[in-house]
Amino acid sequence: MRKRILRMRIAACAMLLMVCVTASAASASAQDSPSTDTAAKTGKLTICDHIDDDWKCVDAVSPWPADKPFNILLELPQAIEIDFVGFVIHKRDEKGVDTDFVNEFNLLIQGKARLFATTEGLKLPAGHYTVYGIYWDKRQVNEHTGNFKEYLGKTELIVK
Repeated sequence: MRKRILRMRIAACAMLLMVCVTASAASASAQDSPSTDTAAKTGKLTICDHIDDDWKCVDAVSPWPADKPFNILLELPQAIEIDFVGFVIHKRDEKGVDTDFVNEFNLLIQGKARLFATTEGLKLPAGHYTVYGIYWDKRQVNEHTGNFKEYLGKTELIVK
C-alpha cells in the first residue's frame, strides 16, 4: 500500500514538473518576440531640453551635449491603465547591444494616461545609451542586463 501511494506521488510530481517546464518554455518563447498586444502599445520616446505645456518636446537634438540636462517624453498611441511608468538607461556597445546599467527611475501615475514626461532634467557623460520606457513592475530587479523585449518606448541616445 505504501509503495502504491509513493508511486502515485512520484507520478503526480513528474506531471507537475512537466507542466512547469512546458509553461516556462512557452513563457520564454513569448518573451523572444513582443506580443501583438505589446506592439500596439509601443510609443515614441524622445529626448529633449524640456516639455512644454502642450506636451511637445522642445529642443530635441542629436547628439546630446554631455552634462547638459535633458528630459524624456514618452508618447503612446492610446491611453493605458498604469500605476508606475519607469525609465531605464543602459550604456550600449558599438553593435547596439546594452551593456552597463546606468540608472532607473519611476513616475507615479495611478490611472489612465497616454503621455509621460520627466521634468527635473537628467545628465549623462559622453557615450551611447539606450533609454527605455517600461511598466515599472516589469523592470529587471536583481540583474540589469538591458536589451528589453517588452517596453512602452525605446530610443538611442548619443551624448557627446
